[in-house]
Amino acid sequence: MKWTALLIVAASVFLDTVVYGAIVPIVPLYLAEIGAPGWALGAVFATYSAGLLAGGVPFGLLADHWGRRPVLLLGLAGLVVTTLAFAWSASVWPLILSRLLQGLAAAAIWSAGPALVTDVAPPEWRGRYLSLAMMGTNLGTIVGPVFGGTVAGWFGRSAPFYVIAAGAAVLFFAVFALPKGKGIARKEAPPTRVVLSVPEIRLGAVIITVAAFGYGILEPLLPGDLHARFGLDMAGVGIVFGIMSAVYTAVQPVLGWLADRRNHRAMILTGALFAAVLAPTVALAPTVSATVAALTIFGIAGGILMIPCMPMMTAAADRTFGSGGYGVAFGIVNTAYSLGLAVGPPAATALADNLGLLAVMIAYSLVLLLAAAAVLRNFTRRTAAH
Repeated sequence: MKWTALLIVAASVFLDTVVYGAIVPIVPLYLAEIGAPGWALGAVFATYSAGLLAGGVPFGLLADHWGRRPVLLLGLAGLVVTTLAFAWSASVWPLILSRLLQGLAAAAIWSAGPALVTDVAPPEWRGRYLSLAMMGTNLGTIVGPVFGGTVAGWFGRSAPFYVIAAGAAVLFFAVFALPKGKGIARKEAPPTRVVLSVPEIRLGAVIITVAAFGYGILEPLLPGDLHARFGLDMAGVGIVFGIMSAVYTAVQPVLGWLADRRNHRAMILTGALFAAVLAPTVALAPTVSATVAALTIFGIAGGILMIPCMPMMTAAADRTFGSGGYGVAFGIVNTAYSLGLAVGPPAATALADNLGLLAVMIAYSLVLLLAAAAVLRNFTRRTAAH
């Protein structure tokens, strides 16, 4: 049953990430086709993150009060309905509303799913279980745009979303294979402010925000930089991102294994320092191959930074609250990640317009060094307490 839960959660986050990526090659052309105003493109993309940001903690609380299975079912049902609504939308506002609701459905999946995996995983294996579950995210990042563009090209704009909705419906019924009594939290779940009072959970939220901020920097700036410096077209940019995502997916289980065997703070500190050193090389690499290498290693450093956060936060929740705090903890993870993705692009774009990509990556290195200082401060306080 442990592997059934792991497979269902991995498939759920995979589908959610696929639908997130599938719109990339479809929506810009469709909005131009229906004569949508220029602001609509940004709104369609941003409202998903807004829904995920708004729903993370509330659905985490529900996952602790109701149990994981009902909230996961709610998220998958929401994914079916909102994906079909997106496929049937013929004007701007229905597209925006369906994307907002997709973000809320994703918040339910991302809060209840990892909490369920944590419930069934042995404590000493949590890092590995969570990293395997989260592999669905990276696979979805690779598959989503290719799947969306290819299937839409063959069968029409709505076709990819029908396939995704059908897959989510299958997963909805698969969740009923999980016994009701497994992975269900106690009724007395702690409030969010109490969970955030735990130093490790607060630190993990900060680190995840910083890591997501870095990913948010690359998405809007790197395609233009690769085109300007090396003349890469959309396909070339997609290949660069695909290589980075594929390598990260391959090493993610190894990083999860390390997170189970190493001190979480030490691993996070290593990742922060490693990423701080590597960040400027992304803008300085003189060739396409060197840029791919720099991005790939930078992505691995980001994994070293972020992957230990979830087992660190769940271990702290377990010590403090028992399993009743897992849902809120993962709701905080979702909120932190969404916040980083929301803040990163506008901040990076504003700085890059005046100073260029190199200045942005140097500024991000400074942010990473501040994060490393926060880890050291937390580690020093914990050592002094013991």
